[in-house]
Amino acid sequence: MLTIQITSEEIKNPVIYKALKSFFASVSQETSVSWNEKKPSRPRCNKPAIKIVLDSEIERKMSDSIKTARSLYFLTLIKREGRISTRGITTSMVEAFPDFTPKSLGGLTGSITRWCNQTNMKVPFECSRDEYNTTTIYTWEGFKKKKK
Repeated sequence: MLTIQITSEEIKNPVIYKALKSFFASVSQETSVSWNEKKPSRPRCNKPAIKIVLDSEIERKMSDSIKTARSLYFLTLIKREGRISTRGITTSMVEAFPDFTPKSLGGLTGSITRWCNQTNMKVPFECSRDEYNTTTIYTWEGFKKKKK
């Protein structure tokens, strides 16, 4: 089996098209040439699928850095619930952003942590394990300056 991936722009090039057609003809007289265009990857969607309400304090504190709706909604969920599990966060995030995955949590927490470190702020939530050590629990701590 031979797989060749060519973009639609490349196949429009007459030299490439002719070379491929000639190649397939020489491999076997029974080879049929079919051109299945490679599907482009879906762009990330930062626009929520449902109406979300962001916390005004979070929007104000994060206005000079994190502007993505995902990060702001993530923080809003933790603040609103006070204490929420990974499953609870993921369920709510997928409802708002259908292409959100549990793996996306690492990117969100990482970007928020980097911003907090750069601005000498404590991360506004704490991560801990539940009493059975089976899931991560996010607890809202609020915005505070780091102690030196």
